[in-house]
Amino acid sequence: YGGICIDSGSTAEMSPWMTDCECRFRQGMHLWQDIVYAELVDRETRKRLPYRSEGVTVYTHLERTTQPMIRFWAGDISYWVDDPCPCGRTYPRFPKGIYGRADDMFVVRGENVYPSAIENVIRGIKGFGDEFRIVITREKTMDELIVQAEYTHDVDVAQIPELKAKLEGELRNLGLRTIVEMMKSGSLERTQFKARRAIDKRDLYDEIIKKG
Repeated sequence: YGGICIDSGSTAEMSPWMTDCECRFRQGMHLWQDIVYAELVDRETRKRLPYRSEGVTVYTHLERTTQPMIRFWAGDISYWVDDPCPCGRTYPRFPKGIYGRADDMFVVRGENVYPSAIENVIRGIKGFGDEFRIVITREKTMDELIVQAEYTHDVDVAQIPELKAKLEGELRNLGLRTIVEMMKSGSLERTQFKARRAIDKRDLYDEIIKKG
């Protein structure tokens, strides 16, 4: 029917419909600032960040007459710009969409690591299944980021090195240095509940106590 898929997002606390939405040019979600005022703030200081910065989304409702919400902490991670869009709208945009959660983020070797971003990469490569694990370890003072990903039943043994190299390359494009471990289908534990696929094995708390 000639339809296109566009990215949209927001939070139900603000509106029953999405107030961050792409146009037909698909250059990122426009923020409908005259309905719900969106900002990106620093994760620690909660202060507003300038455009071309990454931060956490907060929303303020401008039309609600009851139960107003001011700078509601949505907890999503994004990057925003105020560049012109070919459609003519002047709203700020999230050109990369929403790609992480503040409460899921890990810091590895000084880099912010979002499990959801790694998940999107794995699910975007044909040959990988639904299950994966992200394991963060520490050898002395060096952090290691290990990605364990299951390949599907139809992947031939001869294809595994190529599939592994493709995943490593896509993760490098995210700025991540990882150790990829290829896992047979069904080898990772399943759960009927929401899976926690990121496991931090660093003894950060013990190190802080020792230094204190």
